[in-house]
Amino acid sequence: MPFVADLKSLRLWKFPALGAGSGPLLGLLLLSLWIKSALVWKLGGYSPDSALYIAAASHFEAGSWAAGFAVYPLPVLSLLLALLHRCLGSWEAAAYLCSVVPAVLTLVPIYRLTTDLFDRRAAFWAAAAFALSPYLNKFGAELIRDPLFLFCFTWAVALAARFLITESKLSLLGCMIMFWASLLFRIDGVYLFPVLPVLLLGLAWVQPRRRAGLMKAALLWVGLPMIVLAAVAWLFPDQWLAVTQGDFITRRLRDLLSLRFLDHYRAIYQGLTNLEAADQGWAGGLFPEMARHYLLVLYGLLLIEYFLRLLFVPYALPLAVGLWMPGHERARWLPPAAAFGFGLVSYLYLLQEGWIAKRYLSLLVVLATPYVGRGMVALLEAASRSRWLRAVAMAAVAGFFLLPLWASAGLALENADSALRPAGQWIAAQKSWRSAKIYSTDNRVLLYAGRIADIPTWESHGDLKAPLRSIHDSKKLVLVVVETENRSFQDTLSDLKNFSEARYFKGRHRRVMVLCRPGAGGVPE
Repeated sequence: MPFVADLKSLRLWKFPALGAGSGPLLGLLLLSLWIKSALVWKLGGYSPDSALYIAAASHFEAGSWAAGFAVYPLPVLSLLLALLHRCLGSWEAAAYLCSVVPAVLTLVPIYRLTTDLFDRRAAFWAAAAFALSPYLNKFGAELIRDPLFLFCFTWAVALAARFLITESKLSLLGCMIMFWASLLFRIDGVYLFPVLPVLLLGLAWVQPRRRAGLMKAALLWVGLPMIVLAAVAWLFPDQWLAVTQGDFITRRLRDLLSLRFLDHYRAIYQGLTNLEAADQGWAGGLFPEMARHYLLVLYGLLLIEYFLRLLFVPYALPLAVGLWMPGHERARWLPPAAAFGFGLVSYLYLLQEGWIAKRYLSLLVVLATPYVGRGMVALLEAASRSRWLRAVAMAAVAGFFLLPLWASAGLALENADSALRPAGQWIAAQKSWRSAKIYSTDNRVLLYAGRIADIPTWESHGDLKAPLRSIHDSKKLVLVVVETENRSFQDTLSDLKNFSEARYFKGRHRRVMVLCRPGAGGVPE
């Protein structure tokens, strides 16, 4: 049959070619850049916390270091924003560069890691899966810390794999630099600090010929940071815990050792027990009994669901196939060990807090993509053995690219909102309000209004209860912007006295009500 012969001639299961060259990777980089640029254009690119980063950056740029640290205590992203703003003159352009560029360039360490574990064919499909994942593209188009964190951490894992394969001291040094750089953006990756030396010592035990080199690497991995930490503690005796984020780590460890991280779980368990005893409409109390017995399992299933949604659910099949494919003998245990460590940390966080943001699991997606790539190669190779399955393979490849693109378009339409930016621009146009103090439950409105100085500190952002105490006693004109997402305004409005509505903006998912106390400027028409 001519059609089947054409499919056979394509040799699709061997695409891309195994020859040298960066053409496939370059094409994926351009594709990723195009998708994220389109999402930036459609979504606007600001996350709820982005106003804090930009406010701190504006203080750093003006030389007000104390004010910048008061707004947001982790300075690296804000310093980078300040530098880019000084060069570009636009906070939005600086924000997009800090998000889109590292999100796109993370494809390079993914490609390198997968090539070392498997081969270039798997590396192509792994990088493609990361480039096409709809939720990861959305996060890469927002000003958040995750793209820079993922870029640094993925390089750390890729260089760790390279060291395990070649024992290159330069690779180990690069791994250490990128690992500690990643912690400047998110502390989540600190779990790799004990995981890697345990893996190195385990390999030293089973591979006597490499024992000396692996044990030296484990000693260097642990010893050098301890020396640096001691130096920081000596230079900043009162602030060293805050400077190194050690207070966050020690607090989590205390909660873990004292079992206080289970307080939220115990409260839910007791609530289900009470519901079961009360038998409030449930047949024999069956549902609360099941939920109580399998609560720990339900938490795990929620993490798996979030992970698959981040990865993109259709990629679960090649992932399952790829997990059965052994990687390079020397580095095969690195991604599973790293994924297990991070999954355990995420699970404990979910138990303690009762919630977890999907984007926190992005690192699991990075560690899974090599196996998605290897699984795709295995599936296409299996399809190549039957001429009738080649048509299915063609459809699968088309779906691999087109389905996530379609989902990304739907995600852009779903999250596009026309309320925040117009509200901020309208506020900026009110000349009589330029001397007024503005409070908002969503600081992005202040950002769009050009009121960076009004953005509060990290501890109080998005909360009107504290400033309302001073608002009631203030005689000057005070403007309050209340933003909500499909929720009633009544809870906030009940705390306001002598305020009237100035303007109302309605978007697809958000509504913004601008209220003010009539004063010298009056309420605009």
